[in-house]
Amino acid sequence: MNSETGLPRAAWDMDYFYYTYAMKFAARCAPPWLEMSIPQKWRMVRAFIFEKFTLDPNGRCMLPLPPQKRKKRNDASWPDFWLSDAELDEVVTQVMTAYEAPLQHEVARAFVNGGTNV
Repeated sequence: MNSETGLPRAAWDMDYFYYTYAMKFAARCAPPWLEMSIPQKWRMVRAFIFEKFTLDPNGRCMLPLPPQKRKKRNDASWPDFWLSDAELDEVVTQVMTAYEAPLQHEVARAFVNGGTNV
């Protein structure tokens, strides 16, 4: 936890994030990430974020409403952090849009250069 910002270390330390989350994420990908279709990647990212940040002990939603019980802390151990289901979908959309943008650029560049390989 950063004492100045109150942010968990994984939110500001890229190396820590990589070793804490990215390697575990990649190990769970079946088929491997680079062999997945874009829809498979979207589902995988959503499932991973859901698992790490849901406060529902039964895994039905991100943030159970009262009087349903909530977990005291998410599996990522980020205190005082939660997402609604709509916010989860927005985070996944932002992550995957950022991921896909360079891919689309590569396809366009290959097309402009007369190549068919990306």
